[in-house]
Order: sequence, then C-alpha cells, then structure tokens
Amino acid sequence: LPHNAVPASMEIQGTNNININSSTNVLINRSNGNSNSSQTGIPLSSNQSPIPPSITALGRIDGGGRQPIPSNTYRPKPPRRPRDIPWLVGFCLFVPLTLFICSVLTTSHKHASQVAIAKATKNTIFYALMFALLGTLVLSRILYRTLGGGDGDDARHTASQIMLTFAPISISVNSMLIMALYLRTPAAAFGWSLFPLWFLGRDILAMQRWRTTASTAGGRQAFFSAIFNTALDILSRSLRRASFYRVVLAFVGVQFIVIWIWRSALLGALRRGSTFWLWLALLAGKWATGTVARMLGLIASGGITSWFVQQSVMMEEMKIKQNEGQGQYDQTEDMESTIESTTMFEEYRTTDASAYQPVLDLDDGIDDDFQDEEQVNSSAFWLENSTVMSFLKTGFMISFGSVAQCGLLGGLAQFVWSVVRNLDTVVTTITQRLPGSNGGFRGMQIGAEAEGLVGILIKVLGKINAVARTFVRNHSDLAMCQVAAYYKGYQRAAQDVAVLVDSSGVEPIIHDDITTHICACVCGSISGTIVLLLGFYLDRHRNAEHLMDASVVKTMVVAFILSYSLLFTVLEPLRASIKAIYVCFAQFPHSLSQAYPLIFSRLTRISEANIFV
Repeated sequence: LPHNAVPASMEIQGTNNININSSTNVLINRSNGNSNSSQTGIPLSSNQSPIPPSITALGRIDGGGRQPIPSNTYRPKPPRRPRDIPWLVGFCLFVPLTLFICSVLTTSHKHASQVAIAKATKNTIFYALMFALLGTLVLSRILYRTLGGGDGDDARHTASQIMLTFAPISISVNSMLIMALYLRTPAAAFGWSLFPLWFLGRDILAMQRWRTTASTAGGRQAFFSAIFNTALDILSRSLRRASFYRVVLAFVGVQFIVIWIWRSALLGALRRGSTFWLWLALLAGKWATGTVARMLGLIASGGITSWFVQQSVMMEEMKIKQNEGQGQYDQTEDMESTIESTTMFEEYRTTDASAYQPVLDLDDGIDDDFQDEEQVNSSAFWLENSTVMSFLKTGFMISFGSVAQCGLLGGLAQFVWSVVRNLDTVVTTITQRLPGSNGGFRGMQIGAEAEGLVGILIKVLGKINAVARTFVRNHSDLAMCQVAAYYKGYQRAAQDVAVLVDSSGVEPIIHDDITTHICACVCGSISGTIVLLLGFYLDRHRNAEHLMDASVVKTMVVAFILSYSLLFTVLEPLRASIKAIYVCFAQFPHSLSQAYPLIFSRLTRISEANIFV
C-alpha cells in the first residue's frame, strides 16, 4: 500500500487517535470513550439511541452501508458525469424561465403596485444597488487583498475589528429604521416594522449570549478575530491572492447582473399585482443569487481543504522519513555486530546472486499503479490541482448541481439547525431546573408514555424534530469543502460531514461560532444605512408621485433585499473558509499545530471537552 493508505481497522497512535473511516475518510476520536451524538446539533434521529463513533464510522448516518474509500489525503479522479444532475436541470429550467416570465408580465391597471410604476421608487432601488456595489468592492478590497504570512497580520486584524464594530452599529441602524417607519409612514408601520424588529431582536439576543456564555469578557470576539485572521491567511497561502481577488470581482459583477434581472422580475410581478408571481420571483432570485455566492464559497472551501491536506501529507512524509532513518541506523548497527560475530564460508561469498531468486514472481499479476497512487496522494499533486481555476472548473463542470442545491437549501438547513440546537438547550435547561428532577433523570419511568392530547402532541413534535434533524444532516452547507475537494454529491458530503462532526466533538465550536452573525450584521448595517438615507430621498418626492405609505415601505424592503444579497456575496468566501477550517480540523487535527498553535490549542481543548462529557 502507499505510505498514506491506512486500512480501516488501523489506528495512528499519537496525541489523538485517528480512525480511518470508510465514509468520511477519517474520524477523530480523542478519547477511549464513546461520543454521545445526542449532545450535538447534527445528532441521530430522535428515535435512535446514541451510537458510538466506532459504530457510526462504519457507514452512513442513516445506517446504510457504503463502499470504502481511500485514505484522507486521497483525491479521486473527476467523475465522468456531473454530480446532482436533477438539481442542475431544475435550476437551469426554473430560474431563467421564472425570472423571464416575471420580467415581461403586463401591467394590471387594477392591481398594479406603485413601486413598479412610479419613477421615484425605481430610482431609489437603482441608487441602492449602486451604493451596495460600491460597498461590495470596498469589502472585497479589505478582505482579500491582504498579504499572506506575517506581512498581512496587521491588515487582517484591522479588518476583523472593523467587522466586529458592525454588531452594535446594526442595532442602532435597525432602531432608527423602526423609528423612521413609525414617524414617516405610520399607516404601514405596524406590519412592516416587524422586518427590522426581527433583526433588532436577533442582534440583541446574540450580543447578550456572547456576554453570558463566554468564559472571559470579549472572548467570543477575540476568537472571531483569531479565526478570521487564520482563514484569510490560509486562503492567501493555498490560492493565489491576485487570482482569487480577480475571481471575486468577476463574481461580484455576475451577481450584480443577476440582481438586476431579479429587480426586473420583482418589478414585473408588482406591476402585475400578482402575489403568486411575486413569490415565484422571490424564490427564483434567491436561488440564483445564493448559487452565485455558493460558487465563491466552493472555491474558498476547496482552497482551505487543500491546504489542510498538504500539511497532513507533509507531516506524514516527515514522520515516515524519520522512522526510515531510525530504522536504517538500527539495521546498520545490527549488521555490523553480526559480521563481527559470525564467519561466512567462501562458497557463499562467490555464489551468483541469481541463485537466490524466488521461484514465484511476487509482482506477477499486480499492476504498477502504486507509484501513480503515491504521486496522487502527494502534496505536490494537491498544490498543482488546487488552484482557483481548477476549483472554478470543478464548480461549473462537475459540482454545479451540488452548488445549486446548497444555494437553495444550505441557508435554510443552517437556520433549522440553529433553531433545533437552541430548542435542545432550552429543553435541557428547563428539565434540569424542575424541582425534584435531579438533572432531568430522577423520577423518569422507562417505557412510560403520556396519554391523551399531551401524548399526541409529544408524538407530533417528535416526528417534526426527527424530520428537521434529517433535513439538516442531508443539506448542511458544511458539506461544500468535501464537494470541492473530493467531487462528492451534496447530500453524501453533508452526511459524511455530519458523522465527522458528531464523532470529533467539533459541533459546539461550529454552533458557538459568530462568523455568520457578524457577516449578517455587516450586510444589514450597510443595507439598512443605504435604505435609511434613500428613504428620506423618497419621502421628499412622494408628494409629486402621490405615493402611499405602503408603497414607500415596499420600495425600501425591495432595496434592502437586493442590497443585502449583493453585499453578502463578497462575505460568503469568508464564511465558507471558516466553516471549512472547523470541518478540516475534525479531519486533520494536527495540520494546525505547527502554523497556528493557538487556534489548534483552543479547538483541541473545546472538542476534547465535548467528547469527554
């Protein structure tokens, strides 16, 4: 076997035991105990008992078998056919057709909205997109033009601090939006104010949770700054900085065109006055913009994964060379001692070596693919085949269906995961605080079931819980790094990552990560500020256009959605990179130990604490 092809039953001994898995390439088991998957956010179904990693490592989460795959550093050849073809076909048929039909809908004089007719509303949406495009270009310059290594540390640290300041700014902007709605558009403020009110409540609760759950003051923010620096540094090392920056700018341009088409579709649906076509336009535009953003995330997560694999291969090669050198040294000493202590007859000295050839040719019937396999597994192969253009080609030619599926369902799966995880925390807290519960276990009767309406409600909630968890396991956006690196289908990659996360103790790290929330605060603050300023412009021209309060608010909502989608595109590579770091740490834990020891120490401590629980 090649030096890095380890059988499924073999364990590499060290600080952490790495169990090579037939479905997820490698599972991390840092203790001799079993991991309880019920404590994680991507657990097994609610009707299943916790399964140790040694059992879940043998197949898929749902219990189905899967053919063994090579070791963790192996990258298979590109498949002959694209992955997730049904999703590819569905995207290509639904999105262009829906956006085109909505854009050419005729005007209904009875049900048409003023948003699609008045000149002031159209100008407001256009100006909002222009300001959002300017903000997107500035963000891309700040994030992805930093130098790799120590030369770019100061710039990355400054960028992380700038992003952290948007958390309190988001609260202020949403508060001002609510006040502006009630002061300038009182007739429509009651219903539409729920939109910024939801963002305001989310930001306040998130910041409150940061203060109450962090071990030290500002601990969450400090760790975000460190993981932010690490992600951008690895990204600049694994992918060429200038090439990746050009691709980011190109995708920003493509996204701007897609959002402009989406704007036309929304205005067409509003011009028609049809709620059905409006919802279809919203769905098609969300799917299109999400797919463009996820393509950037695919490239970024692929670069992060390739860097981890290269580091893992290099460490394995160094360890093998050290072992070979030690073995040769010991063998030389043994031969010298043997020669000194024995006497060889002259006949043995003069005999031709061909006389000792084996009768059977041990190489007969065995092909010579092992040398090629070793080259495929080497870090040089990953370095040559892990460029921006190679991942871009993979995304369009092989994994576009997977990217489209993630663009539609990845964000929804993340939201469902967060809701289920928070509900688990609330239920556990309430159960532990009940009088006489003794941590929720005393007085519990095995096999007892509630009767009547309560029992029916519990069964329904249990089925909903199981369906939600199954949906998360099959559609988590954490799968993009495996889609990019190993050409997997989206659902298979999501299931493999779910097993990997459950078995390694990394799930609490992912759940407590604030990257997504910080990115949402950045996009929400900038989009809210743009809408707030343009709202005053629209308010000045509403009398000339005879605009009602509802039309003004709808215009602001449309401008906010389009601006937010454009801004979030440039932050998706950052989110995908940080998520890929967590997944790759579960798969290659020691790859961070040399380059980023502080991040390695913190991630190891948290994951080990979760396993030992």
